[in-house]
Amino acid sequence: MAPIIRSAAIAVLATALLSNFAFASELTVIQAGTLFDSKTGRVTRDAVIVVEGEKIVAVGDSRTKIPEGATVVDLSDSFVLPGVMDMHTHIVGNLDNYFFAGYFQSPHRATIGGVVNAEKTLLAGFTTIRNVGASDYADIAIRNAINAGEIPGPRMAVSGPSLGITGGHCDRNSLNSSFEERADGVADGPWEVRTQVRKNIKYGADLTKFCATGGVFSKGTKVGMTQYTLEEMQAIVDESHTHERRV
Repeated sequence: MAPIIRSAAIAVLATALLSNFAFASELTVIQAGTLFDSKTGRVTRDAVIVVEGEKIVAVGDSRTKIPEGATVVDLSDSFVLPGVMDMHTHIVGNLDNYFFAGYFQSPHRATIGGVVNAEKTLLAGFTTIRNVGASDYADIAIRNAINAGEIPGPRMAVSGPSLGITGGHCDRNSLNSSFEERADGVADGPWEVRTQVRKNIKYGADLTKFCATGGVFSKGTKVGMTQYTLEEMQAIVDESHTHERRV
């Protein structure tokens, strides 16, 4: 008889099994009380989902025969749907709710915060995210740790430090000049932005994020006000595309 794993969850995402913390068995069968098909919009009662390795290979109904030796996940009292994606996240950061906590805590705390948030994000049903901006290449380290099966989390596409102009939305502008505060991705001029794109890719970025205008949570900037010039943006896009990275 196949081993059964029971879940008390109200809503469990089937493709969360695709994380590296999936069940050890190569073949997993999910018994879903209610299944939502995101392609057709249909809702099916008493569905059976067959997962082989990292792929869903079949979806059937209660008459589907469960293969011998498969791990059975009993979600017959749950609503099951495919994992969802979030294409704009910032999971790296200090867990303290105080906006300026990063000034008073070790920068490594932000990476630890990212590890905590990665697991929370997965458990909330997001099986793929795009993280657009993180200092110290912390998002790349977290992505690599997830891929290596060292920590739980969603699949991640990451940018590393966001590119921005001096004093712009992606710079750090809170302290006075004596501190010489500067964000990791600050780059001015077409050749400097190319250098920063190359550096990000060197350290493992999947994509490029840049701040073309002012933003909400940045001192001294205004939402929508132009920052990067057309020439700078063309250089960012060209250099990224040269390395087969999206912007």
